[in-house]
Amino acid sequence: MKKVRIFIRKYISEESGLVTVEWIGITAVVALAGIIISAFIMVSARDLGDAVADNMDAASANIAPPPPP
Repeated sequence: MKKVRIFIRKYISEESGLVTVEWIGITAVVALAGIIISAFIMVSARDLGDAVADNMDAASANIAPPPPP
């Protein structure tokens, strides 16, 4: 039982693996934030492209109406 207590105390006081765990957590958060931000940018860019296309269609209809058949 004494060996188990010594092992647990050493395990709790050991800090060499803590940096690795923190690094993994930080990189996971940064990667997730990048994915979320990319999704917002894609949606906004698509909506902006649709709005530009609609405005160009409306402008071209006012400039040159289609010729009669």
